Amino acid sequence: MFRSSNRSTTFGGRSSTTDTDAHIGRKTKNEMGSKRRGLKDITNKQRIGGDKSRDKKKTSSLRPAAPAVSGLAPRMSNMRISSAPTTVKIKDIDAVDRENPQAVTEYVNDIMSYFRRIEGLNGPSPSYMTKQPHINSKMRSILIDWLVEVHLKFKLMPETLYLTVNLIDRFLERKIVARQRLQLVGVTCMLLASKYEEIYFPEVRDFVYITDRAYTRRQILQMESLILNTLGFELTVPTAVVFAKRYLKAGGASDTTKKLALYFCERMLQEYGMLKYMPSTVAASCVSLALKANNQADWSPTLARYADYARADLEACMNEVRGHILSRSSLQAVKKKYSTSKFLRVAQIPSKINME
Repeated sequence: MFRSSNRSTTFGGRSSTTDTDAHIGRKTKNEMGSKRRGLKDITNKQRIGGDKSRDKKKTSSLRPAAPAVSGLAPRMSNMRISSAPTTVKIKDIDAVDRENPQAVTEYVNDIMSYFRRIEGLNGPSPSYMTKQPHINSKMRSILIDWLVEVHLKFKLMPETLYLTVNLIDRFLERKIVARQRLQLVGVTCMLLASKYEEIYFPEVRDFVYITDRAYTRRQILQMESLILNTLGFELTVPTAVVFAKRYLKAGGASDTTKKLALYFCERMLQEYGMLKYMPSTVAASCVSLALKANNQADWSPTLARYADYARADLEACMNEVRGHILSRSSLQAVKKKYSTSKFLRVAQIPSKINME
């Protein structure tokens, strides 16, 4: 179809001690004794003579320390005492990256939580293709299969491909596109995604060449303007690859498992039926299947904590992913890509034995 080539508690204690010492300094020797009272003898229950209203005020200033003591209860309940049950230990997956500013460890959990909240807001409808009179889901799959080859030829970032597909789906949901212009939409969305994700992105003339001059520079620029205005310039969206990388880190995946999970995720881009699942659900399912296929723990407590999914929630999606991976598809671009040595030939790993 297409042509291509503990500090606050200390401060509180210090201020209370200073006030109490000043108060004690005003007491007579008969009241105080020959020696100064030790700090450990000063409690909220112990009244030292003087004005009652002042004593009442001093007593209330010592009480804020009580919540700090009671706050220890949750931590003490997690301690191993005699036959108490052992709590599940969750690993801090960002501990090793504390000194790496690019890992943004102080904000990464907030970022992922935000992505989970908005992932369903701007996503395409899973039934948008019913509004298209000239194209169908099969043509969409062929387009994405070809774009995988273009993406590989231009040596672009993985995020660029996922954003490209997201832009295509969102645009097709809002605009009716003729069959002859579907490839134009595809290359223009990849141009936009490249500008967003890449440091050095392909030029317009590169996309003119890759389509064998089926479209002119002017047509691509006009389509670029149309897509941006149709989508309201909203290009920041969470895609499956963002979640997959986070979940792979939480699962302690090996290099082979990482490549295998990304193979599964990329293969699902072609499947129109997978749009009914959230990107985080697809990512979690692909990561779990990849861990299992490579003989690793497929759903550890740490992975469950960071993914915020129970394994039972993923069963339906995992079954569909498994079915697509094991099926014989005529679209082979993704499989050929992940069968090379660069990607550790992970496309040859899945089988009915290790995928069940």
